[in-house]
Amino acid sequence: MTDDTRPVKDPPPEEHYYLTGPALPPQTEDPWDSREHDWGKQYDALVQGENSTDPARPLPHNLEAEASLLGAMLLSEDARDAAGQLTADDFYKPAHGHIFQAIRDLTEDGSGVDAVTVIDRLGGLIDTVGGPAAVVGLIADVPTTNNAPTYAGIVRDHSRRRKQIIVADQLKANALQGFRTADCVGMLEDLEGQTTTSNAVRIGDALEDYLSTLEARSDGTAPTGISTGLPTLDMHTGGFRAGQLITICARPGHGKSDLACQVANNTASSGKATLFVSIEMGLEELLDRWMAQASRTRHSRLRAGELGQRDWHHITDGVAKLMGVPLYVQDDPAANLASIRHQARKIPDLGLVIVDYMQLMDSIGTHENRQTEVAGLSRGLKRLARDLEVPVIALAQLNRGVEQRLDKRPQTSDLRESGAIEQDSDIVIGLYRDDLYKKDSPAAGLMEAIILKHRAGALETVTLRYDPTTSTITSQEAA
Repeated sequence: MTDDTRPVKDPPPEEHYYLTGPALPPQTEDPWDSREHDWGKQYDALVQGENSTDPARPLPHNLEAEASLLGAMLLSEDARDAAGQLTADDFYKPAHGHIFQAIRDLTEDGSGVDAVTVIDRLGGLIDTVGGPAAVVGLIADVPTTNNAPTYAGIVRDHSRRRKQIIVADQLKANALQGFRTADCVGMLEDLEGQTTTSNAVRIGDALEDYLSTLEARSDGTAPTGISTGLPTLDMHTGGFRAGQLITICARPGHGKSDLACQVANNTASSGKATLFVSIEMGLEELLDRWMAQASRTRHSRLRAGELGQRDWHHITDGVAKLMGVPLYVQDDPAANLASIRHQARKIPDLGLVIVDYMQLMDSIGTHENRQTEVAGLSRGLKRLARDLEVPVIALAQLNRGVEQRLDKRPQTSDLRESGAIEQDSDIVIGLYRDDLYKKDSPAAGLMEAIILKHRAGALETVTLRYDPTTSTITSQEAA
């Protein structure tokens, strides 16, 4: 094993270095300079002391584990599999990163892997890694190939710790330069996403648990989705399940927020902790709606304060209904994915998250255009649902194209600013009220909840009773 404990990256070769030898094939391009992120640049600056980190204190690393892993990978296919979640920049010593990338390239090409093929694949980089003797020395010094998973874990752990130091250093620099908190939190989310690992499961190994699930479904003991408190809607959706992103979309005035408030009220009243993220409305306006639903008192009377003795009697009943429910409100016009995640994790036994509404969320970082920004928000909400293991309901605005059609019922193509919302959503429900367009409509007082997309069910139209004066929504049969 070569003795290289230098805490900094090898210096780049002279400008004419590659001109004297044969051109490198595309797959041997230096992985330190062709990554999808800029960890390499930050790494260089950090270890050279440019960002306030003490260059005299080397970053976390274990060269012995790196070398032992590479030696095992040269000898064993199982060892190469054990390193499947690593990348070249997880290695502290650049020479080790080059060798790892050469092994990875050979593996992906279906070529044989040994010292000879790796040396050949390195090409012009062979002198940079210490010559052929350095590659052969890795095989000679590996203790055992059986410990490759342990070696890979050590390399991954040290890589994460180095990246955490880089992010912490950059956060300090950003804070001093006056960057937004959301951008700083975004860096932490990016780091979390890069360090999250999951293992594929062989289907045969999963069948035993699946059969148990089928039995539970058969005897009625299987967990069901979160009930909306609207039986006809639950019947067609099966309830909203953990990990699902449910998008409720409509043009302004069709009752999106009222439906969200009604579902939040129903869910919390059944004992399921619910987080309502309000970006559009303030807390007082939300309380008006929930009190109107709980007491059946008109909005206009609550807002105007025109309350008689009978109204106060109903309001007292409404207070009793709302007082003990586990309904939490995040009233924040600048809410973003990071702040929602932070609030959600503080709520014990959280069962449901509702965001009103998606296109008003504050995005993290910069984006090429509005479409990519909204696409990032929808992906983030879907990931939030998976991470928290709860359903997430997101309200969304439809574009004005709806108003130009004779039939103004919503379609998925009407989703404003991004088709990614449809792609990321497990269920898309469009709302339509005929009485908004036809003065003498026979459907006055009715709301159509049109299931436009359902990954696990049929596309149906559910008719609900809607009283806009009290924000109350009920199933047609229950009304």
